[in-house]
Amino acid sequence: MPMKNLHRLLATMALLPWMASTHAATLTMNGWLFGSGHTVNVSAPTYQGVAGGFKGSLSGLSDTRFNSALVEMYCVDLAESLDTSPGRTYSVKMDGEPGTAVFTLMPASALFSTAVVDRLARLVSLVEGTPAWVDTAQESTSMQLAIWNTIYDADVSLTGGTFKDASSHAAHADSLLAASAGTPITQDLYVLRSVGQPGKQDQLIWIQRVPEPATWVLVALALGGAAGARRWRPQG
Repeated sequence: MPMKNLHRLLATMALLPWMASTHAATLTMNGWLFGSGHTVNVSAPTYQGVAGGFKGSLSGLSDTRFNSALVEMYCVDLAESLDTSPGRTYSVKMDGEPGTAVFTLMPASALFSTAVVDRLARLVSLVEGTPAWVDTAQESTSMQLAIWNTIYDADVSLTGGTFKDASSHAAHADSLLAASAGTPITQDLYVLRSVGQPGKQDQLIWIQRVPEPATWVLVALALGGAAGARRWRPQG
């Protein structure tokens, strides 16, 4: 191989890790999660309009855990909006990767306090564990209210504290908040953060939590002990 071509090949190989980390990733919106949102009337901050969950898909992310044909998401803030009509696409990148994108996918802990992340994680874990809690458009509106209350207020009620709602969906939101308080956490929270994109509303998403290696060891030991107990029989 001529020396010039060899140098070119080596230069290309050196760029491969960088090229792999900046490949295009896409968030494709697919409208409302369970049907059109319903009107809410909240204060502190003030918002009167429709609310509810959205669905979409993520593809092309370097962390393949997030590439999914169905991604459930709820709005984080109240001051901005997002075009969620089916087929609308946005560019996405992982936090820490070079380049620019409309959304940066980052852990929720980068934006919220430990207490808020804990309450949000228990809330989404409740719904993932028992889908009947949120499987209609009305209940999805209540879920959005519960998420906003957790982010904007320190209490667990839409009738007390500073963040309040005067709509008919507040009651189920309060039920979600109360029931989730003791729910074991099974989900890890992330935010599609519109860094440097004024007007684009951040979205809360989650994925199934993977047990820590130490947990797997304990499970393996427990299973091994159970198998040993089945094999051993007292001699009579």
